[in-house]
Amino acid sequence: MIKKFFVLLLVFQATCFPVTANSACYDLLNKKVQEDIQTSYPFLKNLMKKDNAWNYDYEDLIKMGLPIGKKDSHLDSLISLFSGTNIGEKRLIITSGKYSEKWGNSFTGYIFYKEINGLNVLIKIKRGPEKWEVVEKSKVRGRYITLREINKNCGQREIGN
Repeated sequence: MIKKFFVLLLVFQATCFPVTANSACYDLLNKKVQEDIQTSYPFLKNLMKKDNAWNYDYEDLIKMGLPIGKKDSHLDSLISLFSGTNIGEKRLIITSGKYSEKWGNSFTGYIFYKEINGLNVLIKIKRGPEKWEVVEKSKVRGRYITLREINKNCGQREIGN
């Protein structure tokens, strides 16, 4: 009985109090989050402009798997690094630099995002023989950013339809 009530409550909230945050609000949120992360890790801004750097988000990684049509351990390891809760989108930059004997290639990646508590996170990864491996992880206090802070109309609830 309690489960049915909870589901009904969620349906009632969704139909009677729709959140007015639209894609423009989320795009603006992501932009502000990325700007704050780049303030904490300034080299990311320059890295994104390089010719030998490729930028991805979670959706890009999922789309890559479709044409492959089979499991790929490298792609799966990248996708698993995107799990968890965060504010805005997690982003990935992969760059090709100096060849490393240890890793057998020249690829380095950087995953960056904002945790729910406002911390900016940077994970440095290297492409190993079977999967991408975490080399270093750092966290820096960032701004806590909300939809309402960005635009007072974002994230508000309206009563009725």
